[in-house]
Amino acid sequence: MKSITPNSKKSQNKSKENRKMTKTQAFIEGFIAKPIKNKPKN
Repeated sequence: MKSITPNSKKSQNKSKENRKMTKTQAFIEGFIAKPIKNKPKN
């Protein structure tokens, strides 16, 4: 039971980092997806 507390703290930090990553990834993917969508028109 004692080992659960440090693990939950670690997972909380991980989820925070993951949220930051997904935000950056979504931004980058959206930035990349726009030119790719426009390419077939050319």
